[in-house]
Amino acid sequence: MTTEPNTPIIRDDDQGIPRFLGCLFPEVGAPSYFADSTGPIPLTPRDQWRDVDYSDWLPPVLNQGSTPMCGGFSTAAAHTAAAAMAGGGRKPTDVLSPGWVYGYCAEPGGGILVRNALTCLQDRGCPPVSVIGEFDTNVNNYNRRALDIAKRYCLTAAYQITSFDAMASALMSGYLVEFGVLLGHAFKPDSRGVVPDAELRLDGTDGGHAMFCYGIKRIDNRWYAVVRNSWGEQWGNGGSCYMPESYFRHTIPGYRWNNLDAFAIKGLLAAQSIPAIST
Repeated sequence: MTTEPNTPIIRDDDQGIPRFLGCLFPEVGAPSYFADSTGPIPLTPRDQWRDVDYSDWLPPVLNQGSTPMCGGFSTAAAHTAAAAMAGGGRKPTDVLSPGWVYGYCAEPGGGILVRNALTCLQDRGCPPVSVIGEFDTNVNNYNRRALDIAKRYCLTAAYQITSFDAMASALMSGYLVEFGVLLGHAFKPDSRGVVPDAELRLDGTDGGHAMFCYGIKRIDNRWYAVVRNSWGEQWGNGGSCYMPESYFRHTIPGYRWNNLDAFAIKGLLAAQSIPAIST
């Protein structure tokens, strides 16, 4: 049975756990989203690439369960890390709320566009999960206190990423990269967390999924994106994986939908107010 390309799909992950792949994709030619006017990130030539790892600023691994909330979870975790990086490098514990992002941005039938999540962060900000819970998506229940606190955490810069080279360059320039891609049926990390090359069927059965990239690494003479997922610590390499370049194509020949909905992000307002780990 063939489904529409933008329909969220339930599929077992590498551990046999049903996952709702809920990241949707805009049609080719959809408007780009730029939150900052300071100019594009310069491309770094490949012979100047180096390993990048921002794991010191990541929040704890999140788990969306079987919900379609990958866009909310990836946005919350990525922007929590961006806030920590902008606020002096203190590792956060009070993660921003996935429920808030998903509640405001969910598409009919489930799923989310990364660009819409970024617009939410720009316009409304996002409160921590101590104020709005991970799975609290009912925006009608959000009180004035939550709305006021959310304004402390607003997106300040985002640039659209259209290639693996652009993503690597953004990472080397101090950005994180939030993205949605089609996973295909080869998305199963090995014992090291390395994912094989993408195998996309282009028939609507490959679900879209949102994650974020916090580094690049050279493995076996190839470059990989270092990616944090939202499927819990038991998945991949402690909740993360290494994804090859083949996943990060802007468009796929013969396919009318973007495969890549990706943006480099950097910094939030009042980032220093995210609590550090208690000792």
